[in-house]
Amino acid sequence: MYTYFALSGLFNAIVSTLFGFFILYKDAKNNVNRTFAAFSFSVAAWSYAYIGWPLAHTAKETLFWFQLLHIGASFTPITYFHFVLSWLNISDLRNKIILYLGYGLACIFASTTFSNFFINGMVPKFSLKYWAVPGILYHYYLIYFFFYVFLSSCLLINFYKKNVGIKKQQIKFILIGISLSFLGGSTNYFLWYNINIPPYGNILASSFVALTFYAIVTYRLMDLRVAVTITGLFMVVYAFALGIPFYLFWKGSYLGALLSAIGLATAAPIIYAWLRRHAENKILQEERKYQEVLLTASRSISGHKTVDEIITAVVNVISRTIKPRSIAFYSFEGERFVLKKDSGDTRSGILELSVDSLIISFVKFYGIFSLDEVKSNCDMASNSKKIDEETIKFFSDRLANVAIAIKSGEMLLGVLFLGDKENGAAYLDRDFIALENFAFPVGLAIENAMHIAVAKKTIEEEYHDRRLRDIGLLGSAVAHQMANRLHRITTELGVAQIILNEKALIDDSREALVGKIRTCLQNFPAIAKDAMSARAI
Repeated sequence: MYTYFALSGLFNAIVSTLFGFFILYKDAKNNVNRTFAAFSFSVAAWSYAYIGWPLAHTAKETLFWFQLLHIGASFTPITYFHFVLSWLNISDLRNKIILYLGYGLACIFASTTFSNFFINGMVPKFSLKYWAVPGILYHYYLIYFFFYVFLSSCLLINFYKKNVGIKKQQIKFILIGISLSFLGGSTNYFLWYNINIPPYGNILASSFVALTFYAIVTYRLMDLRVAVTITGLFMVVYAFALGIPFYLFWKGSYLGALLSAIGLATAAPIIYAWLRRHAENKILQEERKYQEVLLTASRSISGHKTVDEIITAVVNVISRTIKPRSIAFYSFEGERFVLKKDSGDTRSGILELSVDSLIISFVKFYGIFSLDEVKSNCDMASNSKKIDEETIKFFSDRLANVAIAIKSGEMLLGVLFLGDKENGAAYLDRDFIALENFAFPVGLAIENAMHIAVAKKTIEEEYHDRRLRDIGLLGSAVAHQMANRLHRITTELGVAQIILNEKALIDDSREALVGKIRTCLQNFPAIAKDAMSARAI
Protein backbone atom coordinates (compact mmCIF):
# COMPACT_ATOMS: atom_id res chain seq x y z
CA MET A 1 0.00 0.00 0.00
CA TYR A 2 2.74 2.48 0.96
CA THR A 3 4.69 1.58 -2.16
CA TYR A 4 1.64 2.37 -4.29
CA PHE A 5 1.22 5.78 -2.61
CA ALA A 6 4.88 6.60 -3.23
CA LEU A 7 4.66 5.45 -6.85
CA SER A 8 1.51 7.51 -7.45
CA GLY A 9 3.41 10.60 -6.27
CA LEU A 10 6.37 9.71 -8.47
CA PHE A 11 4.17 9.20 -11.51
CA ASN A 12 2.32 12.51 -10.99
CA ALA A 13 5.63 14.31 -10.51
CA ILE A 14 7.22 12.95 -13.68
CA VAL A 15 4.13 13.58 -15.84
CA SER A 16 3.70 17.15 -14.56
CA THR A 17 7.38 17.98 -14.97
CA LEU A 18 7.57 16.62 -18.52
CA PHE A 19 4.43 18.45 -19.64
CA GLY A 20 5.57 21.70 -18.01
CA PHE A 21 8.97 21.71 -19.71
CA PHE A 22 7.52 20.56 -23.03
CA ILE A 23 5.01 23.38 -23.25
CA LEU A 24 7.70 25.92 -22.37
CA TYR A 25 9.85 24.42 -25.10
CA LYS A 26 6.96 24.90 -27.58
CA ASP A 27 6.71 28.66 -26.90
CA ALA A 28 8.08 30.15 -23.68
CA LYS A 29 6.97 33.67 -24.66
CA ASN A 30 3.30 32.74 -24.87
CA ASN A 31 1.49 33.73 -21.67
CA VAL A 32 -0.85 30.70 -21.91
CA ASN A 33 2.14 28.38 -22.05
CA ARG A 34 3.87 30.14 -19.14
CA THR A 35 0.83 29.96 -16.87
CA PHE A 36 0.23 26.31 -17.72
CA ALA A 37 3.89 25.53 -16.97
CA ALA A 38 3.55 27.29 -13.60
CA PHE A 39 0.53 25.12 -12.82
CA SER A 40 2.38 21.95 -13.93
CA PHE A 41 5.39 22.76 -11.77
CA SER A 42 3.11 23.42 -8.77
CA VAL A 43 1.62 19.93 -9.17
CA ALA A 44 5.13 18.52 -9.64
CA ALA A 45 6.42 20.22 -6.45
CA TRP A 46 3.50 18.77 -4.50
CA SER A 47 4.03 15.32 -6.06
CA TYR A 48 7.78 15.08 -5.46
CA ALA A 49 7.24 15.78 -1.77
CA TYR A 50 4.31 13.34 -1.78
CA ILE A 51 6.75 10.48 -2.46
CA GLY A 52 8.35 10.96 0.96
CA TRP A 53 5.56 10.45 3.45
CA PRO A 54 4.76 6.79 2.58
CA LEU A 55 8.47 5.94 2.97
CA ALA A 56 8.89 7.73 6.30
CA HIS A 57 9.38 5.62 9.42
CA THR A 58 8.60 8.10 12.20
CA ALA A 59 5.91 10.66 12.93
CA LYS A 60 8.49 13.46 12.70
CA GLU A 61 9.62 12.38 9.23
CA THR A 62 6.03 11.98 8.03
CA LEU A 63 5.17 15.45 9.39
CA PHE A 64 8.09 16.98 7.48
CA TRP A 65 6.95 15.51 4.15
CA PHE A 66 3.33 16.57 4.78
CA GLN A 67 4.46 20.13 5.50
CA LEU A 68 6.71 20.20 2.44
CA LEU A 69 4.12 18.86 -0.02
CA HIS A 70 1.60 21.54 0.97
CA ILE A 71 3.92 24.30 -0.27
CA GLY A 72 3.41 23.12 -3.85
CA ALA A 73 -0.24 22.27 -3.18
CA SER A 74 -0.89 25.85 -1.99
CA PHE A 75 -0.02 27.23 -5.42
CA THR A 76 -1.85 24.59 -7.47
CA PRO A 77 -5.37 26.16 -7.50
CA ILE A 78 -4.26 29.75 -8.10
CA THR A 79 -1.84 28.87 -10.90
CA TYR A 80 -4.60 26.90 -12.57
CA PHE A 81 -7.00 29.83 -12.20
CA HIS A 82 -4.31 32.05 -13.74
CA PHE A 83 -3.97 29.63 -16.67
CA VAL A 84 -7.74 29.62 -17.24
CA LEU A 85 -7.83 33.43 -17.32
CA SER A 86 -4.96 33.52 -19.82
CA TRP A 87 -6.36 30.79 -22.05
CA LEU A 88 -9.86 32.30 -22.14
CA ASN A 89 -8.35 35.78 -22.61
CA ILE A 90 -10.13 37.21 -19.55
CA SER A 91 -8.54 40.40 -18.25
CA ASP A 92 -11.30 42.35 -16.50
CA LEU A 93 -10.55 44.17 -13.23
CA ARG A 94 -12.66 41.91 -11.00
CA ASN A 95 -10.87 38.72 -12.04
CA LYS A 96 -7.49 40.45 -11.77
CA ILE A 97 -8.28 41.36 -8.17
CA ILE A 98 -9.36 37.77 -7.46
CA LEU A 99 -6.13 36.54 -9.06
CA TYR A 100 -3.88 38.81 -6.98
CA LEU A 101 -5.81 37.92 -3.83
CA GLY A 102 -5.33 34.23 -4.61
CA TYR A 103 -1.58 34.57 -4.98
CA GLY A 104 -1.49 36.44 -1.68
CA LEU A 105 -3.40 33.64 0.05
CA ALA A 106 -1.15 31.02 -1.56
CA CYS A 107 1.92 32.75 -0.17
CA ILE A 108 0.35 32.94 3.31
CA PHE A 109 -0.60 29.25 3.38
CA ALA A 110 2.75 28.15 1.90
CA SER A 111 4.66 30.14 4.54
CA THR A 112 2.66 28.64 7.42
CA THR A 113 2.79 24.93 6.47
CA PHE A 114 5.58 24.33 9.01
CA SER A 115 3.53 25.81 11.86
CA ASN A 116 1.06 24.10 14.19
CA PHE A 117 -1.62 26.40 12.85
CA PHE A 118 -1.54 24.51 9.57
CA ILE A 119 -0.76 20.93 10.68
CA ASN A 120 -1.27 20.18 14.36
CA GLY A 121 0.63 16.88 14.51
CA MET A 122 0.67 13.30 13.23
CA VAL A 123 -1.32 10.41 14.68
CA PRO A 124 -2.14 6.83 13.61
CA LYS A 125 -5.36 6.71 11.60
CA PHE A 126 -7.13 3.50 10.68
CA SER A 127 -4.77 1.35 8.56
CA LEU A 128 -2.06 4.02 8.25
CA LYS A 129 0.83 4.45 10.68
CA TYR A 130 0.60 8.26 10.67
CA TRP A 131 -1.66 10.88 9.21
CA ALA A 132 -1.95 14.60 9.78
CA VAL A 133 -4.24 16.43 12.18
CA PRO A 134 -5.52 19.71 10.65
CA GLY A 135 -4.67 23.00 12.32
CA ILE A 136 -6.98 26.00 12.37
CA LEU A 137 -5.55 27.40 9.11
CA TYR A 138 -5.99 24.13 7.26
CA HIS A 139 -9.78 24.53 7.14
CA TYR A 140 -9.36 27.93 5.48
CA TYR A 141 -6.78 26.44 3.13
CA LEU A 142 -9.33 23.90 1.91
CA ILE A 143 -11.90 26.65 1.41
CA TYR A 144 -9.35 28.61 -0.63
CA PHE A 145 -8.38 25.49 -2.61
CA PHE A 146 -11.88 24.46 -3.63
CA PHE A 147 -13.05 28.03 -4.21
CA TYR A 148 -10.48 28.62 -6.95
CA VAL A 149 -11.07 25.19 -8.47
CA PHE A 150 -14.82 25.91 -8.47
CA LEU A 151 -14.34 29.42 -9.91
CA SER A 152 -12.10 28.11 -12.69
CA SER A 153 -14.70 25.46 -13.51
CA CYS A 154 -17.49 28.07 -13.65
CA LEU A 155 -15.52 30.20 -16.11
CA LEU A 156 -14.86 27.18 -18.30
CA ILE A 157 -18.51 26.06 -18.21
CA ASN A 158 -19.67 29.56 -19.12
CA PHE A 159 -17.33 29.67 -22.13
CA TYR A 160 -18.30 26.10 -23.04
CA LYS A 161 -21.92 27.18 -23.44
CA LYS A 162 -21.01 30.14 -25.65
CA ASN A 163 -18.45 28.51 -27.93
CA VAL A 164 -18.62 26.03 -30.80
CA GLY A 165 -16.08 23.81 -32.46
CA ILE A 166 -12.56 23.17 -31.23
CA LYS A 167 -12.64 25.60 -28.31
CA LYS A 168 -15.76 23.94 -26.96
CA GLN A 169 -14.21 20.49 -27.24
CA GLN A 170 -11.01 21.66 -25.57
CA ILE A 171 -12.96 23.03 -22.62
CA LYS A 172 -14.80 19.72 -22.34
CA PHE A 173 -11.53 17.82 -21.98
CA ILE A 174 -10.27 20.24 -19.34
CA LEU A 175 -13.49 19.82 -17.37
CA ILE A 176 -13.08 16.04 -17.59
CA GLY A 177 -9.56 16.49 -16.23
CA ILE A 178 -10.88 18.60 -13.36
CA SER A 179 -13.46 15.96 -12.51
CA LEU A 180 -10.94 13.10 -12.55
CA SER A 181 -8.41 15.03 -10.50
CA PHE A 182 -11.05 16.13 -8.02
CA LEU A 183 -12.30 12.58 -7.57
CA GLY A 184 -8.78 11.20 -7.27
CA GLY A 185 -7.09 14.01 -5.36
CA SER A 186 -9.97 14.48 -2.94
CA THR A 187 -9.24 11.03 -1.48
CA ASN A 188 -6.28 12.72 0.26
CA TYR A 189 -8.60 14.80 2.45
CA PHE A 190 -10.95 12.23 4.00
CA LEU A 191 -8.45 10.97 6.56
CA TRP A 192 -7.87 14.53 7.78
CA TYR A 193 -11.44 14.46 9.08
CA ASN A 194 -11.38 10.87 10.35
CA ILE A 195 -13.20 9.35 7.36
CA ASN A 196 -11.71 5.95 6.56
CA ILE A 197 -10.97 6.45 2.84
CA PRO A 198 -7.23 6.14 2.04
CA PRO A 199 -5.82 8.19 -0.88
CA TYR A 200 -5.97 5.41 -3.47
CA GLY A 201 -7.22 7.83 -6.13
CA ASN A 202 -4.17 10.08 -5.84
CA ILE A 203 -2.68 8.73 -9.07
CA LEU A 204 -5.53 10.43 -10.98
CA ALA A 205 -4.29 13.86 -9.89
CA SER A 206 -2.04 14.16 -12.94
CA SER A 207 -5.00 13.57 -15.28
CA PHE A 208 -5.79 17.23 -14.60
CA VAL A 209 -2.44 18.19 -16.13
CA ALA A 210 -2.51 15.54 -18.86
CA LEU A 211 -5.96 16.38 -20.26
CA THR A 212 -5.32 20.11 -20.04
CA PHE A 213 -2.05 19.59 -21.90
CA TYR A 214 -3.89 17.52 -24.50
CA ALA A 215 -6.55 20.22 -24.91
CA ILE A 216 -4.16 23.10 -25.57
CA VAL A 217 -1.26 21.36 -27.34
CA THR A 218 -2.15 18.07 -29.03
CA TYR A 219 -5.91 18.47 -29.60
CA ARG A 220 -5.52 18.88 -33.38
CA LEU A 221 -2.82 16.21 -33.50
CA MET A 222 -4.41 13.35 -31.60
CA ASP A 223 -7.86 11.83 -31.15
CA LEU A 224 -9.07 11.84 -27.53
CA ARG A 225 -9.54 8.07 -27.55
CA VAL A 226 -5.98 7.67 -28.71
CA ALA A 227 -4.74 10.18 -26.13
CA VAL A 228 -6.50 8.40 -23.26
CA THR A 229 -5.39 4.97 -24.49
CA ILE A 230 -1.72 5.82 -24.93
CA THR A 231 -1.73 7.70 -21.61
CA GLY A 232 -3.06 4.56 -19.94
CA LEU A 233 -0.46 2.42 -21.72
CA PHE A 234 2.25 4.87 -20.71
CA MET A 235 1.13 4.71 -17.08
CA VAL A 236 1.05 0.91 -17.00
CA VAL A 237 4.36 0.35 -18.81
CA TYR A 238 6.33 2.95 -16.94
CA ALA A 239 4.71 2.14 -13.62
CA PHE A 240 6.41 -1.24 -13.94
CA ALA A 241 9.58 0.24 -15.43
CA LEU A 242 9.96 2.70 -12.55
CA GLY A 243 8.19 0.76 -9.83
CA ILE A 244 10.12 -2.51 -9.93
CA PRO A 245 13.61 -0.95 -9.51
CA PHE A 246 12.21 1.47 -6.94
CA TYR A 247 10.64 -1.40 -4.96
CA LEU A 248 13.81 -3.52 -5.08
CA PHE A 249 15.87 -0.55 -3.93
CA TRP A 250 13.47 0.08 -1.04
CA LYS A 251 13.75 -3.59 -0.03
CA GLY A 252 17.55 -3.32 0.01
CA SER A 253 18.31 -5.27 -3.18
CA TYR A 254 20.57 -2.63 -4.70
CA LEU A 255 22.09 -4.87 -7.39
CA GLY A 256 18.66 -6.14 -8.42
CA ALA A 257 17.40 -2.56 -8.57
CA LEU A 258 20.33 -1.54 -10.80
CA LEU A 259 20.00 -4.48 -13.19
CA SER A 260 16.21 -4.17 -13.45
CA ALA A 261 16.52 -0.43 -14.07
CA ILE A 262 18.96 -1.02 -16.95
CA GLY A 263 16.87 -3.81 -18.48
CA LEU A 264 13.52 -2.02 -18.13
CA ALA A 265 14.96 1.28 -19.38
CA THR A 266 15.78 -0.56 -22.62
CA ALA A 267 12.65 -2.68 -22.89
CA ALA A 268 9.98 -0.17 -21.77
CA PRO A 269 10.21 2.21 -24.80
CA ILE A 270 10.09 -0.76 -27.21
CA ILE A 271 7.06 -2.30 -25.48
CA TYR A 272 5.29 1.05 -25.25
CA ALA A 273 5.90 1.86 -28.94
CA TRP A 274 4.56 -1.55 -30.01
CA LEU A 275 1.44 -1.26 -27.85
CA ARG A 276 0.82 2.32 -28.99
CA ARG A 277 1.11 1.43 -32.69
CA HIS A 278 -1.38 -1.44 -32.40
CA ALA A 279 -3.78 0.63 -30.28
CA GLU A 280 -3.79 3.49 -32.81
CA ASN A 281 -4.39 1.12 -35.72
CA LYS A 282 -7.38 -0.39 -33.93
CA ILE A 283 -8.93 2.86 -32.72
CA LEU A 284 -8.41 4.87 -35.92
CA GLN A 285 -9.59 2.16 -38.29
CA GLU A 286 -12.86 4.00 -39.06
CA GLU A 287 -11.14 7.37 -39.65
CA ARG A 288 -8.59 5.85 -42.01
CA LYS A 289 -11.38 4.12 -43.89
CA TYR A 290 -13.25 7.34 -44.65
CA GLN A 291 -9.99 9.06 -45.58
CA GLU A 292 -9.48 6.32 -48.18
CA VAL A 293 -13.06 6.88 -49.39
CA LEU A 294 -12.33 10.59 -49.83
CA LEU A 295 -9.22 9.77 -51.82
CA THR A 296 -11.14 7.37 -54.09
CA ALA A 297 -14.00 9.86 -54.53
CA SER A 298 -11.57 12.63 -55.50
CA ARG A 299 -10.37 10.51 -58.44
CA SER A 300 -13.88 9.95 -59.78
CA ILE A 301 -15.18 13.49 -59.26
CA SER A 302 -13.92 14.56 -62.71
CA GLY A 303 -16.50 12.25 -64.31
CA HIS A 304 -19.18 14.89 -63.67
CA LYS A 305 -19.52 17.44 -66.47
CA THR A 306 -21.38 20.36 -64.83
CA VAL A 307 -20.56 22.47 -61.80
CA ASP A 308 -23.89 21.66 -60.14
CA GLU A 309 -23.27 17.91 -60.53
CA ILE A 310 -19.80 18.24 -59.00
CA ILE A 311 -21.07 20.28 -56.04
CA THR A 312 -23.85 17.76 -55.37
CA ALA A 313 -21.35 14.90 -55.51
CA VAL A 314 -19.00 16.72 -53.10
CA VAL A 315 -21.74 17.37 -50.54
CA ASN A 316 -22.96 13.76 -50.76
CA VAL A 317 -19.45 12.32 -50.30
CA ILE A 318 -18.69 14.56 -47.30
CA SER A 319 -22.07 13.72 -45.74
CA ARG A 320 -21.45 9.97 -46.01
CA THR A 321 -17.84 9.97 -44.83
CA ILE A 322 -17.09 12.74 -42.33
CA LYS A 323 -20.76 13.17 -41.32
CA PRO A 324 -20.68 16.83 -40.23
CA ARG A 325 -23.73 18.40 -38.63
CA SER A 326 -23.94 20.97 -41.43
CA ILE A 327 -22.51 21.49 -44.93
CA ALA A 328 -22.64 24.52 -47.22
CA PHE A 329 -21.01 25.01 -50.65
CA TYR A 330 -20.60 28.54 -52.02
CA SER A 331 -19.62 28.72 -55.69
CA PHE A 332 -17.90 31.64 -57.44
CA GLU A 333 -20.11 33.59 -59.84
CA GLY A 334 -18.77 36.93 -61.09
CA GLU A 335 -18.23 39.26 -58.13
CA ARG A 336 -19.74 36.99 -55.48
CA PHE A 337 -19.89 33.49 -54.04
CA VAL A 338 -23.40 32.05 -54.22
CA LEU A 339 -24.80 29.29 -51.98
CA LYS A 340 -25.33 26.34 -54.32
CA LYS A 341 -26.11 23.54 -51.90
CA ASP A 342 -26.37 23.03 -48.15
CA SER A 343 -27.62 20.38 -45.76
CA GLY A 344 -27.92 19.66 -42.06
CA ASP A 345 -28.43 22.12 -39.22
CA THR A 346 -28.23 25.82 -40.00
CA ARG A 347 -29.61 29.12 -38.76
CA SER A 348 -28.11 31.18 -41.57
CA GLY A 349 -30.08 32.86 -44.34
CA ILE A 350 -26.96 34.22 -46.11
CA LEU A 351 -27.24 33.15 -49.73
CA GLU A 352 -24.16 34.90 -51.08
CA LEU A 353 -20.78 36.30 -50.00
CA SER A 354 -18.97 39.21 -51.60
CA VAL A 355 -15.49 38.54 -52.98
CA ASP A 356 -14.33 41.43 -50.79
CA SER A 357 -15.80 40.02 -47.56
CA LEU A 358 -13.46 39.18 -44.69
CA ILE A 359 -14.65 35.57 -44.71
CA ILE A 360 -13.41 35.10 -48.29
CA SER A 361 -10.22 36.93 -47.36
CA PHE A 362 -9.58 34.40 -44.58
CA VAL A 363 -10.29 31.51 -46.95
CA LYS A 364 -7.79 32.86 -49.49
CA PHE A 365 -5.22 33.48 -46.75
CA TYR A 366 -5.44 30.16 -44.88
CA GLY A 367 -6.78 27.74 -47.53
CA ILE A 368 -8.29 25.47 -44.89
CA PHE A 369 -8.89 26.50 -41.30
CA SER A 370 -11.08 26.19 -38.24
CA LEU A 371 -12.73 29.26 -36.74
CA ASP A 372 -11.15 28.69 -33.31
CA GLU A 373 -7.70 28.35 -34.84
CA VAL A 374 -8.05 31.67 -36.66
CA LYS A 375 -9.37 33.41 -33.54
CA SER A 376 -6.43 32.07 -31.55
CA ASN A 377 -3.90 33.16 -34.18
CA CYS A 378 -5.42 36.62 -34.37
CA ASP A 379 -5.24 37.00 -30.59
CA MET A 380 -1.55 36.02 -30.52
CA ALA A 381 -0.29 37.79 -33.66
CA SER A 382 -0.77 41.50 -34.01
CA ASN A 383 0.17 41.50 -37.69
CA SER A 384 -2.32 38.80 -38.71
CA LYS A 385 -5.71 39.43 -40.20
CA LYS A 386 -8.21 40.43 -37.53
CA ILE A 387 -11.40 38.41 -37.33
CA ASP A 388 -14.59 40.45 -36.99
CA GLU A 389 -17.95 39.84 -35.35
CA GLU A 390 -19.64 39.38 -38.74
CA THR A 391 -17.36 36.45 -39.55
CA ILE A 392 -17.93 34.87 -36.13
CA LYS A 393 -21.68 35.33 -36.51
CA PHE A 394 -21.64 33.75 -39.98
CA PHE A 395 -19.89 30.65 -38.68
CA SER A 396 -22.16 30.52 -35.63
CA ASP A 397 -25.38 30.88 -37.66
CA ARG A 398 -24.14 28.40 -40.23
CA LEU A 399 -23.19 26.07 -37.31
CA ALA A 400 -19.87 25.72 -39.12
CA ASN A 401 -16.38 25.50 -37.72
CA VAL A 402 -14.23 24.54 -40.70
CA ALA A 403 -13.80 26.28 -44.07
CA ILE A 404 -12.08 24.67 -47.07
CA ALA A 405 -10.97 26.62 -50.12
CA ILE A 406 -11.77 25.01 -53.49
CA LYS A 407 -9.04 26.30 -55.78
CA SER A 408 -7.50 25.76 -59.18
CA GLY A 409 -4.07 27.30 -59.02
CA GLU A 410 -4.49 30.68 -57.33
CA MET A 411 -8.11 31.10 -58.42
CA LEU A 412 -10.71 30.57 -55.69
CA LEU A 413 -13.66 28.76 -57.27
CA GLY A 414 -15.67 27.89 -54.19
CA VAL A 415 -15.77 27.53 -50.40
CA LEU A 416 -16.95 24.49 -48.46
CA PHE A 417 -18.11 25.08 -44.88
CA LEU A 418 -18.41 22.12 -42.47
CA GLY A 419 -19.96 21.90 -39.03
CA ASP A 420 -18.76 19.76 -36.15
CA LYS A 421 -18.79 16.00 -36.60
CA GLU A 422 -21.94 14.21 -35.49
CA ASN A 423 -19.94 11.98 -33.14
CA GLY A 424 -18.38 15.01 -31.44
CA ALA A 425 -14.84 14.07 -32.50
CA ALA A 426 -12.38 16.80 -33.36
CA TYR A 427 -11.06 17.68 -36.79
CA LEU A 428 -7.47 16.52 -36.56
CA ASP A 429 -4.51 17.44 -38.74
CA ARG A 430 -4.91 14.25 -40.74
CA ASP A 431 -8.55 15.24 -41.42
CA PHE A 432 -7.36 18.57 -42.75
CA ILE A 433 -4.77 16.85 -44.94
CA ALA A 434 -7.44 14.48 -46.33
CA LEU A 435 -9.79 17.41 -47.03
CA GLU A 436 -7.03 19.37 -48.77
CA ASN A 437 -6.22 16.37 -50.95
CA PHE A 438 -9.92 16.01 -51.74
CA ALA A 439 -10.38 19.73 -52.50
CA PHE A 440 -7.56 19.89 -55.08
CA PRO A 441 -9.15 17.58 -57.75
CA VAL A 442 -12.56 19.12 -56.98
CA GLY A 443 -11.14 22.52 -57.95
CA LEU A 444 -9.72 21.10 -61.19
CA ALA A 445 -13.03 19.39 -61.99
CA ILE A 446 -14.99 22.61 -61.42
CA GLU A 447 -12.59 24.58 -63.60
CA ASN A 448 -12.91 22.00 -66.40
CA ALA A 449 -16.70 22.07 -66.08
CA MET A 450 -16.62 25.86 -66.34
CA HIS A 451 -14.47 25.70 -69.49
CA ILE A 452 -16.83 23.14 -71.04
CA ALA A 453 -19.83 25.33 -70.21
CA VAL A 454 -18.14 28.41 -71.71
CA ALA A 455 -17.13 26.50 -74.87
CA LYS A 456 -20.63 25.12 -75.31
CA LYS A 457 -22.14 28.57 -74.83
CA THR A 458 -19.69 30.04 -77.38
CA ILE A 459 -20.62 27.42 -80.00
CA GLU A 460 -24.33 27.99 -79.42
CA GLU A 461 -23.89 31.74 -79.69
CA GLU A 462 -21.92 31.45 -82.94
CA TYR A 463 -24.56 29.12 -84.45
CA HIS A 464 -27.29 31.48 -83.34
CA ASP A 465 -25.48 34.49 -84.83
CA ARG A 466 -25.01 32.68 -88.17
CA ARG A 467 -28.70 31.83 -88.38
CA LEU A 468 -29.62 35.39 -87.53
CA ARG A 469 -27.41 36.60 -90.43
CA ASP A 470 -29.13 34.16 -92.80
CA ILE A 471 -32.54 35.34 -91.63
CA GLY A 472 -31.45 38.92 -92.11
CA LEU A 473 -30.41 38.28 -95.73
CA LEU A 474 -33.64 36.44 -96.50
CA GLY A 475 -35.64 39.17 -94.83
CA SER A 476 -33.96 41.78 -96.98
CA ALA A 477 -34.83 39.83 -100.12
CA VAL A 478 -38.45 39.37 -99.02
CA ALA A 479 -38.74 43.04 -98.16
CA HIS A 480 -37.32 44.02 -101.56
CA GLN A 481 -39.79 41.82 -103.43
CA MET A 482 -42.73 43.08 -101.39
CA ALA A 483 -41.61 46.66 -101.90
CA ASN A 484 -41.55 46.17 -105.68
CA ARG A 485 -45.06 44.71 -105.72
CA LEU A 486 -46.45 47.36 -103.45
CA HIS A 487 -44.83 50.07 -105.55
CA ARG A 488 -46.48 48.71 -108.70
CA ILE A 489 -49.83 48.51 -106.92
CA THR A 490 -49.44 52.07 -105.71
CA THR A 491 -48.56 53.22 -109.24
CA GLU A 492 -51.54 51.48 -110.83
CA LEU A 493 -53.84 52.77 -108.11
CA GLY A 494 -52.58 56.27 -108.90
CA VAL A 495 -53.43 55.79 -112.60
CA ALA A 496 -56.84 54.46 -111.62
CA GLN A 497 -57.44 57.52 -109.50
CA ILE A 498 -56.61 59.83 -112.44
CA ILE A 499 -58.91 57.93 -114.76
CA LEU A 500 -61.75 58.00 -112.25
CA ASN A 501 -61.29 61.69 -111.67
CA GLU A 502 -61.56 62.39 -115.39
CA LYS A 503 -64.69 60.25 -115.59
CA ALA A 504 -63.35 58.80 -118.79
CA LEU A 505 -63.14 55.23 -117.59
CA ILE A 506 -63.99 52.77 -120.33
CA ASP A 507 -64.37 49.06 -120.02
CA ASP A 508 -61.04 48.20 -121.64
CA SER A 509 -59.09 50.55 -119.44
CA ARG A 510 -60.82 49.25 -116.34
CA GLU A 511 -60.19 45.66 -117.23
CA ALA A 512 -56.53 46.36 -117.98
CA LEU A 513 -56.11 48.13 -114.66
CA VAL A 514 -57.78 45.34 -112.71
CA GLY A 515 -55.58 42.73 -114.44
CA LYS A 516 -52.42 44.55 -113.47
CA ILE A 517 -53.51 44.78 -109.84
CA ARG A 518 -54.48 41.07 -109.85
CA THR A 519 -51.02 40.14 -111.20
CA CYS A 520 -49.30 42.04 -108.40
CA LEU A 521 -51.49 40.41 -105.78
CA GLN A 522 -50.82 36.92 -107.14
CA ASN A 523 -47.12 37.33 -106.23
CA PHE A 524 -47.94 37.72 -102.49
CA PRO A 525 -48.50 33.95 -101.72
CA ALA A 526 -44.99 33.17 -102.99
CA ILE A 527 -43.56 36.01 -100.89
CA ALA A 528 -45.48 34.79 -97.82
CA LYS A 529 -44.20 31.23 -98.40
CA ASP A 530 -40.62 32.50 -98.44
CA ALA A 531 -41.27 34.37 -95.19
CA MET A 532 -42.68 31.21 -93.54
CA SER A 533 -39.56 29.30 -94.61
CA ALA A 534 -37.39 31.97 -93.00
CA ARG A 535 -39.29 31.70 -89.69
CA ALA A 536 -38.66 27.96 -89.63
CA ILE A 537 -34.87 28.36 -89.85
